[in-house]
Amino acid sequence: MLKAMRPGTAGADWSSRPASPSRSGTHKLRLQSPQRIRERLHTDKKAVHGIDVSLRSELSRIGADMARVNSADAKAGSEPVDVRQLAASVKTLESSVPTMMRDLMDRQATMHKEMDTILKTSEAKIRAIDQMHKEAVAENELLYEKFNGELGKIINALRGRGMDDKEELVTKLRDQNEEMARLRKENTRLKRDTLSLRAALKGIE
Repeated sequence: MLKAMRPGTAGADWSSRPASPSRSGTHKLRLQSPQRIRERLHTDKKAVHGIDVSLRSELSRIGADMARVNSADAKAGSEPVDVRQLAASVKTLESSVPTMMRDLMDRQATMHKEMDTILKTSEAKIRAIDQMHKEAVAENELLYEKFNGELGKIINALRGRGMDDKEELVTKLRDQNEEMARLRKENTRLKRDTLSLRAALKGIE
């Protein structure tokens, strides 16, 4: 005896049934990869490190010159320090620091803007996937109920029918089972897409 097996969130399809809006087209919602952000962060980190090294080097050199100026050895015939050159170095450093800081602040502002855009886009895509999944689940539940009703009709129709009629009904049942399998596969894909989007979003937060 044939029994209706509940396929979870699957359902059957009939040629007279209108196409579902959730499957009206091929959905290609793709989350922007966080790899670009990681590369940008790495580049900015290198830039900050370079500025830090440059500042430390310049400060170290100026500090060494200042120490030589104040050293008693300078009076003992060691190489004299050009005070004017030292003052020029300090002035150059003073003028370059604001420029470096503005550059770093601009980089930071740009990065924050890009991160905000990617996060908003990711959240929107997750909501879209969630909505698609809800629509598919609701539709498949309805199709499951229709399938059970149709299956009951087929079982009743098989009784007392001829071989040709039985083969036609069995073919119809097989087609419906194939549609249910397709819907189960689609639901699995939607769940997988949702999990992937959530994982990617978590990775860039």
